[in-house]
Amino acid sequence: MSSNPAARLDATADDRGGEAYARGRRDGMAWALEYATPAELSYLVEHFEPGRSADFGAGHSVSHFLNGRSHLDVASVPHYDNPFWRGFAAGAQEVQDELNLPS
Repeated sequence: MSSNPAARLDATADDRGGEAYARGRRDGMAWALEYATPAELSYLVEHFEPGRSADFGAGHSVSHFLNGRSHLDVASVPHYDNPFWRGFAAGAQEVQDELNLPS
């Protein structure tokens, strides 16, 4: 067993969807730290459901954040059930937990 936390997290990411999950996790953490308001972060962590038909909308910081990413160009972001979104939610949750923000 590796004592390297990054290696452990990468192995976990591979188990959950490979690179798409890992990219989503990194993006979720970056969004939470750089763009999200505490209320947006709490809402995403509490209410995110992959596959849900609602979307964040063009005015939400998730949309603004993802518009700046080369792999996604969006006006609004549906909650698709795929490894990227599961990773995004996990990354946001990690930041919320690390900052001890209420959910």
